[in-house]
Amino acid sequence: MARITVLSPLFDTSQVEATLTKIAEAFEGQEVHLIGLYVKDIMDYSLGYAGYSAHGYALPADVIEDLSAQSKEATAKVKAAFEACALPHTFVKEWRAVTGNAFDHISAQALYADLTVLPSQPHMEHAFYDELLALHVSDQSPTPVLLLPLEAKLQPLFAKPVLAWKECPEAARAARSLMRLMPAGGTIDVAYAHRQFNDDGISQPSAADMCAYIARQGFQVTDSLIHTANSTIGQALVEHASDVDASLIVAGGYGRKRWVELVFGGVTQTLVAQTQVPVLLAR
Repeated sequence: MARITVLSPLFDTSQVEATLTKIAEAFEGQEVHLIGLYVKDIMDYSLGYAGYSAHGYALPADVIEDLSAQSKEATAKVKAAFEACALPHTFVKEWRAVTGNAFDHISAQALYADLTVLPSQPHMEHAFYDELLALHVSDQSPTPVLLLPLEAKLQPLFAKPVLAWKECPEAARAARSLMRLMPAGGTIDVAYAHRQFNDDGISQPSAADMCAYIARQGFQVTDSLIHTANSTIGQALVEHASDVDASLIVAGGYGRKRWVELVFGGVTQTLVAQTQVPVLLAR
């Protein structure tokens, strides 16, 4: 199997070791080209000068110089932490650093990767920002986004993947993304929440065609009908993943309009916000 190019945005020194350690756990035994991307938004440092920007004034030259120096220092610290982190011999590391908007730069850099990995820490104070970033990148990125919990003990990523299936383009793209990344011969559990009827009126799993397609690609496949009587589909998927000890949940990002999900919630947002299992989103 070809080497997988993984883009890993790094936000501060406190997360670097934990993030890379979890990536190594998730991709155990696989050939990985790991790109560590540090995006320094200079506005992070300018919050103390909000009065200038609020009234349309330019920041003084000495302030800009000070912000630039702080940015360089932060970049150097993150780079040092990245280079010091030991990874398996199957990994090759590459460092990149840019200045600007993190949301836009991560989506742009994802053009040159097979997968973008974002750390997930739902109990941390910046969890809401992480959630918005994950939703934005999964919506804008041409490549799948992997949300990787930093607080959980992980299995190899493709040991027991669960595909959240619904007959829609987003879910189909998610399935193809999974099969491109996953070593052949493994087992994929296709989880679905609805049934359909054939011409004879006989109930059939709505995942039947996808299961057959996956099998033709050289994978083992199982199918699971999840129960949603007392929960949403997103909650039921999380519960099913826990019940089968899933290593990964794979889903199509945003089955509804993006603003509707952000306001009213949906499967994508539930998976991003609640699950402790890694989640692979494809749009």
